Amino acid sequence: MSDEQASKRSGSLDERFADDPQLRERLHQIADMRERLLAEGASLDEVEEQTVGQIRMLGRELLQSIGRSTAEQSANRARGEHPGAIQHRKKKIVRQTTYGPVELIEVVLRLGRRGRLLRCLKVGRYSKKLQRALTDFGAEESFSRAADRIKEHYGIEVSSSAIRRITFAHARKIGPAKPAKARGCVKTPWSCETFYAR
Repeated sequence: MSDEQASKRSGSLDERFADDPQLRERLHQIADMRERLLAEGASLDEVEEQTVGQIRMLGRELLQSIGRSTAEQSANRARGEHPGAIQHRKKKIVRQTTYGPVELIEVVLRLGRRGRLLRCLKVGRYSKKLQRALTDFGAEESFSRAADRIKEHYGIEVSSSAIRRITFAHARKIGPAKPAKARGCVKTPWSCETFYAR
């Protein structure tokens, strides 16, 4: 980062995060962790282990903070487009991400007393980045093993059935698989499957 970019910043981190105390506290915890690890003379492996945990929490809290703001902005935009809309309910959405679950609150509006519902925040249950990881691991080996690898790499739990559903959904988007050219196709008498000679 250049000195010019740094000089354009307005205020300290405390001032910039004054309206988000949770995120500000996380940044202070990261600074405290840094000072403690330096004082203890921690190994780089220990530093990495603790840093990954703090970054995951920071990522989740940042997503929640921005998600709340986005939900409020989209609700205000919908109210502006539909002045007669009334608030029907607030709906809690849990979005799974590579940082873990993120809770969002969606405002659902109704057009008049019996009119149609307007969903203001349209987000899927799984983030695109997490879907990519689930699909990559799900396509490589069993869905149960993919769930273990997601837990190992990202520290989050996703059921093997969810991995299966997401992997197959992405496979359907790609289209049907083209049959491989057989190099000595053999029909077995005990099943109706075709095996390909390698």
